[in-house]
Amino acid sequence: DIAKPPQPSLADTKARLRGLTKARRAALLASGFSYGSKTIQTRDLADISNIDGAAICAGEDSAFITNWITADNTLLALDADGVIAMQAAMIATGNAIYTAYAILAAQIEAAADLDALAILEPAASTFTP
Repeated sequence: DIAKPPQPSLADTKARLRGLTKARRAALLASGFSYGSKTIQTRDLADISNIDGAAICAGEDSAFITNWITADNTLLALDADGVIAMQAAMIATGNAIYTAYAILAAQIEAAADLDALAILEPAASTFTP
């Protein structure tokens, strides 16, 4: 007679799924965003700060131009409007990721039993905005 291992509790399963969704959110945020048919890097806060800094410069100088290094190491020529639009694309992507995360996190919290969590589990590490 082989004893079955105990089932994890509802609280433990919710905590595990919350961890998976947070890891997925972080991975999506670090994977960059599409702009000008290129992927723009957002690997860390330095990448994000560089985009924000360029947008500030572009907002103060309509003649601002730059060549942005994209994820595939090619250059994307941007004028002031392009830099501001790139920042807007970054913000929109982040908002979409956080919205998808918040919806799934709320579903996990609202789950009343392990069966409901089992249905949500695949999405915890694969959700997309």
